[in-house]
Amino acid sequence: MKNARLLSLLLLCALLLTACGGTEAPIQSTSEPQTAPSPAAETPASDPYAAAEPAFDFAQLEGWTFLFTSGAGGWGTEMTVAADGSFTGRFHDSEMGDITDEHPSGVLILSEFTGHFTQPEPVNDYSFSLQIADIQFPQGDRQEIADGTLYEYTSSAYGLDGAEELLLYLPGAPIAELPEMYLNWVRSGFYLYEEGAAGLPGYGLYNVTEENGFSSYRADALPEPTAAAFDPALALELAIDEAQTEAVPLEEQLAQAATQADMNEAAAALYQVWDGALNRFWQTLREHLPEEEMQALTKEQLAWIAEKEAAVQAAQDAVDGGTMAALAGATAGTEATKARMNELLDSFRANG
Repeated sequence: MKNARLLSLLLLCALLLTACGGTEAPIQSTSEPQTAPSPAAETPASDPYAAAEPAFDFAQLEGWTFLFTSGAGGWGTEMTVAADGSFTGRFHDSEMGDITDEHPSGVLILSEFTGHFTQPEPVNDYSFSLQIADIQFPQGDRQEIADGTLYEYTSSAYGLDGAEELLLYLPGAPIAELPEMYLNWVRSGFYLYEEGAAGLPGYGLYNVTEENGFSSYRADALPEPTAAAFDPALALELAIDEAQTEAVPLEEQLAQAATQADMNEAAAALYQVWDGALNRFWQTLREHLPEEEMQALTKEQLAWIAEKEAAVQAAQDAVDGGTMAALAGATAGTEATKARMNELLDSFRANG
């Protein structure tokens, strides 16, 4: 009996233990589940279509003016570049000897332009390659006469014409590694004649196709003497030096010419070099000298032009025209122009 009671008790406990081991219903939480953030949520995936950072920021050019000019400053192109790569500028040239009764003060050739550059691509540590995406000349091609001067507006800008590739040089670009043709244009603008200059003091722009070079400057950083003073004697010396350098190969061509036609062509080109140098220098005077002084010089210059033309005609008459007349006239014109430039130089030096 006792054993039967004990067996019943053991069976009851087994049944209770089996019930306790059953599956219980889950307890519902009243708060949101807390889950650890995945690595993807912490670091956004890169966008394969996102624009890459530009290699060069045009905003760095703010405050800089690019300048392409002759050594005497008689003709030139000035340009500034905005942060979005757009540019604006102005070109000017002159022909003092091109006069008529309607425009006795000569000819001024002008243009204003706007456009955009492409995004520069790096070439090396100090230069970038870019192109002209577009360029416009709002004034178009036209002429007008005002105050005795013929103004010719043109769709052209020296230094940018014919550009297929431009190289942008950074300040500090090593001078020893830059093209010699570029340096020939910018030595005076950058004052690279100073001893010890190893790198460009500003930004440079090189028209690779045409081998034209822009220097640059900041108006707020110009030395006081450079910004304030104008020395006509120094400007004329630069014009003469420039013409002499340009004339050397033409003089050699003239000396080696085998035919009269070749001699005529070389002599005409030589005359154009000196005449152009004088015209550009004259434009420089017009930009810097007081009006009264310039008027007196202009009157004197017009008288000299008449004398020069008479000398050219006399030289042609002396050979009775024919095939040698062109050579004789160009030679007389060249000599008269060179003499006039040296006469003006002596006068400016004497007057201080």
